[in-house]
Amino acid sequence: MGMNPKRKPKTDIWMPVFIGDHLAETWRLNTTQHGAYFLLLATAWKSGGSLPDDDEELAAIVRLSPDEWRQNRARLAVLFTVADGVWRHERLTDEYERASANQQNKVRAGNRSAAQRQRIANPSPSPSPSPSPSSEAKASGTDVAAVVFGQGLDWLKSTSGKPDPACRALLGKWRKSLGSDAALIEILGRAQREGVLEPVGWIEKALQARDPPTHSRRFN
Repeated sequence: MGMNPKRKPKTDIWMPVFIGDHLAETWRLNTTQHGAYFLLLATAWKSGGSLPDDDEELAAIVRLSPDEWRQNRARLAVLFTVADGVWRHERLTDEYERASANQQNKVRAGNRSAAQRQRIANPSPSPSPSPSPSSEAKASGTDVAAVVFGQGLDWLKSTSGKPDPACRALLGKWRKSLGSDAALIEILGRAQREGVLEPVGWIEKALQARDPPTHSRRFN
């Protein structure tokens, strides 16, 4: 099932449980304490990794009466770091942050793919860094370097997800390798027409496979 790129990451709908580690740290707990501990972990996960150090709220989370909570609190507290008004489980916090980062990466990748599919389905009528730069660019006297660092830069940023300085550095490196702005525009255009989703790797391979430049039109 495809992922909706606009959907908010939902790291709170699942929680990893490492059975060996879980059993190793809970072997001293009785059945009531074990159930309470798991409820604390699940609630901390949905809350972003921590719980308030509030006995009334903690008792409600684990479904125990205030007296029952007081009897079991000490045994459960040793499994958490209790400080600064919160209960925090270090391993759970690490896993939550890792899961959130993974979800964000997936959403960003989905957004880039959706944007690229949209561009392919609805090509812009405006000039692009694609076809033959030797025709319109030369005939109109257009500065082809401006095309590289204008339309080519915008396309590379939106498709690769890399920041502006990194994309400028890549374009500069490729210009130097080819020795020709026109040749670079040709490669950028081909990548756009083919709907390339990972442009940096694709262009690097295209440069490696390309014959040595003719230097018929070098940039200044």
